[in-house]
Amino acid sequence: MRVFLRLASVILVAIKRLWSQKGLMLASIVGLATVIALIMSVPLYANAVYHQTFFQNITGEGKKDRPPFAFLFNYLGSWYDTKQWEDVQPVDIFLTEEASSVIGLPVEQAVRYFKTEPFGLFPDTGNSSSENAIPLDWNSIGFISDLEEHVVLIAGDFPSAASSEGANSVEILVGETLAEQLDLQAGDRFVAVIRDRNQTGGETTTQIPVQITGIWRPKNSDESYWFTNSDSLEKLLLAPEESFVNRITPQLEDEVYTATWYLILDGSNVNASDAGRYLSRINYLRRRADVLLPNIDLDESPVENLYAYRRAEVLLTVLLISFSIPIIGLMLAFIGLVTNISVERQRNELAVLRSRGGTV
Repeated sequence: MRVFLRLASVILVAIKRLWSQKGLMLASIVGLATVIALIMSVPLYANAVYHQTFFQNITGEGKKDRPPFAFLFNYLGSWYDTKQWEDVQPVDIFLTEEASSVIGLPVEQAVRYFKTEPFGLFPDTGNSSSENAIPLDWNSIGFISDLEEHVVLIAGDFPSAASSEGANSVEILVGETLAEQLDLQAGDRFVAVIRDRNQTGGETTTQIPVQITGIWRPKNSDESYWFTNSDSLEKLLLAPEESFVNRITPQLEDEVYTATWYLILDGSNVNASDAGRYLSRINYLRRRADVLLPNIDLDESPVENLYAYRRAEVLLTVLLISFSIPIIGLMLAFIGLVTNISVERQRNELAVLRSRGGTV
């Protein structure tokens, strides 16, 4: 009880003393509020600047053709060795099923693209195996996931998946430009021929009968689905993924000439403070993919823009700290001034209290 009464008396004396110096008390409150507001304005301004700088860097000004959090992995057999379908399955599963959880962002869209090395395209006349025969064109056979949702057919129908059994032709789509160049029509039959060297040095010839079932063009060549210029895919013979796996890959030793994984992640909730964390996760994703498929390249990602933001962040931090130094000095000067005035006005009172045994 005595402690409570002593505390109450201290509070009462403090209130009376402040009330007896209303002008000084009011000036102190206004001054301290102003200083606090000035000090708080620096981190608030810094946070706003960091946020704006972050999104200017992450969206990549001048590169509006790709979403901010787009990842483009490529394996190029023309630079490295061509691969068997089984060789790319570990990284295929990792990028399509686990990449989202590694980065910590949901997937908006995922596109997979595989193709063989170019075949010689011959009319189905029976003499395509002749060494002197001249192909109509050189074209790769491949597939692009979810293609039907992003193209329109100007003739024919979408191809049906081919089974692993039987000698039926592999149904394919051709692009509008290729169809115009070679005067191709839906229903035309051809033979795709590739000659290669086996391990003993002998020449092997692989023939795959194909039938055009449709001619396509992109619905919108500017939509985010297209991982590359859609015109560059015009010379590709597009088959369903099941046909590629069941009919194409069993006939070739190293069938994967090019493999592409294009992932678009939802980064709408990413903040400037998350930059370092996402850089670490992206670097882990790249290293893990390279372990599963050596020489795979990450050609597009937010990494470069995130590093640019980190460099800008360091410069902004230095500038804002320099800007804060005068404000901190003003705060210290104000506190010293108010304290000095308060002590001067209470000097006599303090002297009396000390003369009567009051502690410091």
